[in-house]
Amino acid sequence: MQADDDWFEDVEIINHRHEIGALEKARTKLRREHKQPGSGRIIAKLNFGFWTSLLDRRYEQVLWPAIIKEAFPYMPRRYRTRINLLKRFNEIRRLRNRVFHHEPIWYWPLPDKHQRLLEAIHWIEPAMGELIANIDRFPRVYAEGTAVIETKLRPFLPLVSSAARAQYKVEWPD
Repeated sequence: MQADDDWFEDVEIINHRHEIGALEKARTKLRREHKQPGSGRIIAKLNFGFWTSLLDRRYEQVLWPAIIKEAFPYMPRRYRTRINLLKRFNEIRRLRNRVFHHEPIWYWPLPDKHQRLLEAIHWIEPAMGELIANIDRFPRVYAEGTAVIETKLRPFLPLVSSAARAQYKVEWPD
């Protein structure tokens, strides 16, 4: 495997249409922005789906045996497998997608999801986990419950249709 900054150009490593397409999309975005498509810029343009796709089975032998310890140095050794990483980061990706697509998540076990996300960050770099712990608002917001959020959102409720409220099971009066 290449140890170069442009490892993703190696067809022995990245050879599936999904990832090749994501790389081409990143290059196209950069060209539209009139920027040189250097390695750092291409990597910055790749979405979370690209990175989680690298945990798929097709990369089991070509990618992970060589870099798993380096990529996740603080993940417990007994748990450090590609399949465990795939499960965890797909779980994070699904939560991220629900949030970014404005889909309901309040019935999910959010404290557990939050803890699992923080744990995954610690697997990569504990100092980043500590930084996040210092600025993370989730525990406070979650502990306050829905009453505080409902109070803040109540002035905007007339802007939400009855059908949308029914779809998302919002039980505020019309």
